[in-house]
Amino acid sequence: MFFMNYRYILFFSLLAIPHAAITQGKYQPTQACCDITSEILNLKVITAKNNIREQLKKTPENYYLYYLDQYADFVNLLIAPNEDKYNRFKDNYNAYRDIMDEGENDSPYYYFIKSSMQLQMGMAKLKSGDYLSGINLVFRSYKNTRRNTGKYPDFYGNKKMNGLFNLILSNIPPIIRGLAKMFGVKPTGQNPIDLLQGYKNGVKNKPGLTAEADIFISLAYLLEKEPERGFTYISSLEPSEYNIFLIKYFYGNLAYHARNNEKALEVFRTININRLEVPFYPYYFLYGKILMNKLDPQAAEYLQKFIDETNGNDYLKQTHLYLAYYYLLKGEKEKYDNELLLVLKSGSDKTERDRDALCDAGSGYTPDTTLLQVSFLEKGGYFDKSKEKLTGYKFSLRQPTPDKLNYMLLNGKVALGFHDTISATGYFKEVIAMGEKEKYYFACDAALHLGMIYENQNDQGSSRFYYKLCENLYHSDYYESILDKAEKGLERTERKKKD
Repeated sequence: MFFMNYRYILFFSLLAIPHAAITQGKYQPTQACCDITSEILNLKVITAKNNIREQLKKTPENYYLYYLDQYADFVNLLIAPNEDKYNRFKDNYNAYRDIMDEGENDSPYYYFIKSSMQLQMGMAKLKSGDYLSGINLVFRSYKNTRRNTGKYPDFYGNKKMNGLFNLILSNIPPIIRGLAKMFGVKPTGQNPIDLLQGYKNGVKNKPGLTAEADIFISLAYLLEKEPERGFTYISSLEPSEYNIFLIKYFYGNLAYHARNNEKALEVFRTININRLEVPFYPYYFLYGKILMNKLDPQAAEYLQKFIDETNGNDYLKQTHLYLAYYYLLKGEKEKYDNELLLVLKSGSDKTERDRDALCDAGSGYTPDTTLLQVSFLEKGGYFDKSKEKLTGYKFSLRQPTPDKLNYMLLNGKVALGFHDTISATGYFKEVIAMGEKEKYYFACDAALHLGMIYENQNDQGSSRFYYKLCENLYHSDYYESILDKAEKGLERTERKKKD
């Protein structure tokens, strides 16, 4: 009891707000709260927290401000994690919940805010390695979301939380998804992007919350492996939204993944990273990859800056792989070999991209430098330059098998870039015929692309056939992202069949 009282005294002495003034707290996303949300999404975290303090002096009964205070700390912790931040975040979460659970609980905001805070705390615990406690909090957040949805089915906040949970459940490994289902945690059956769009519709007159919805929708398009649709979506936003840093970052990110590298460069060149109030290391990581797609020698500078400055373990393996390819293209074989060793030794393998990097580093295959150039150019949407290099390439059936398969696969991808689906289909089928019994991933990737071609042509039967062939050809040594795209393709075709 003394500890709880001490926590109250500490919390309110920091805010200079008497405890009695807020015992009947309510949740009001006022215009000031919307403005603070915009500041958080603009990574003006210090400014946001100062404005929260000022608002609490004026309206201490508005518990929505406590939620925003945790939100600001969560974004800060997620982007630039360290142990001190995590411990403060954990202590503040407990203090906030002690206070907020005494206030109004017959509002749709009560469980919406509670489940949001539980999900943030659960994610922070999972990221720190406290898996049991983290999973428990995420489960409680899910149950509170379902409870709130049952009580207030039309409340816009439930669309946000259900959309996020559907997104999480569709992007965790199948074995974990199966375990979650055993405990009653399962998606609602609705498309997460549609749910998040419903959330946006519910907050259309609240600018900061609208921007938050657009960020979640953009993230959903990335995770659902639909970057082209995501790029089309984010390109249609109101011009004022691009003033928010995270909106602009996702704009460039989606352009990069949608093979519109020039737009990604245009967007990133307008970003002033020094104006942010928290360090955002992914900027250097993605900028380096964008420059690699253009074969720009400046790419190494940004990739190395990410390695030198990040204080996390994610994406280090992929960054070292890109540096390895940079040195291979420069003809510096020793540095290439050293970077490949760092792929194996550095960082963690928690992310799909890092696991894919491990696949490349451990394959024993050193790419042909011309084909490696084409693979970067094609990813950037530079199809004319890609075709020019492929036309000048001296292809021979006597070449090593992976080079032959890679050459045919790249021809198919470049043909697809020119919307020549007939030629692309021929190349991809040839890759499967030549490579389905080989140990390399090329045939599996070709089957994936055939599935996507037929899906876009609304030939759902052929699309499902090739997505399933991709699954059958998949091996654990291949890119995990190939299998993930095939599984999501099958899910889309199944939804279309029901419609």
